[in-house]
Amino acid sequence: MPGGARLRIYWCEDGIPRMAEAEGKVYIGRSPEGRSYNVYIMDGEKRVIAEVGGPYSYVSRLHALVALGPGGKIVVKDHGSTGAGSTNGTFVNGARLPRGGEAVESGAAVVRLASTGPTLLVVRSDWRGDPTKLLALSRAPECLKNALLLHSLSATAGREQGARGRGDCVVLLNASARVLQILAAASRGDWEEAEHARRELKRILEKPEARQLLGEVLEGYLEGGLDSLLLALDQGGSTLYDILPMVKERLREATAARGCSEP
Repeated sequence: MPGGARLRIYWCEDGIPRMAEAEGKVYIGRSPEGRSYNVYIMDGEKRVIAEVGGPYSYVSRLHALVALGPGGKIVVKDHGSTGAGSTNGTFVNGARLPRGGEAVESGAAVVRLASTGPTLLVVRSDWRGDPTKLLALSRAPECLKNALLLHSLSATAGREQGARGRGDCVVLLNASARVLQILAAASRGDWEEAEHARRELKRILEKPEARQLLGEVLEGYLEGGLDSLLLALDQGGSTLYDILPMVKERLREATAARGCSEP
C-alpha cells in the first residue's frame, strides 16, 4: 500500500486492549475450518493471525472483511462464509450494514459482529484523525476508547518525528500518550501496565529537551511545576494520581496551542 499503511485491529480481553496488524485486508469471524465458535482475525489467505475469543454463537464464518481503501479510507464489508453477507449482521460505528453491504470510513471504525458479538476497532496505521466521534459511541468498550486515543497520539507523534525531528510536538505527544496510558491502566486495575508506563514517562522526562519544555509548560499551572511531577513519579501512590489528570489537561492545551493535533 502507498506509504506503507497497514491495518491495526484492536479488541478487549479482560478490559485490556489487544492488537493485531496485517497488510491489505483481514477477515474477522469464525474460522472457515472446524466447529469452534471462537472469533479469529485472519489474513487475506484466511490464515489465523490472532484469536479474539468466544464463544460467540451468533457470529458467522468470515463474518466481516476489512480492507485498506484508496485515499486513506477503510472499507468494512458484511461478508459471511460465501461473501453474500453474515446471518446476524455487521455494525459499523453503531449502524447495521445491509446484508452483504459495505461502509467506507475515513481511516478508523468501530465494528461489531452481530448484536451480541465482539466489538473491535479497525484503524489504518497512518490514521491521524480526530477520535471524538468514535469515542462518543456508547457501544464502544472503554478499553477501545483508550486504544484509539493512544493510537491517535502515537500516529501524530510519528508524523512530527519525521517532519521536525525531536521537536516540541514529539515531546508533548509522547508524554501525553504515557500519561493517558498510566491513567487508563490504573482505571482497570492493571498496575503492571501502569508501572511500565510510569517508567516510560520518567524516561522521557530524563531527556534534557523534555525537562526544559515540560518545565515551561507546567510552570505556574501545577504547584511545584515539573519538580512536583518528577517527585510524584518517584514516589507513586495517590499523589501521582492526584497530579496526572491536571498534567493531562495541561499537555492537551499545550499540544493544541502548538498546532500538534490534527484539526
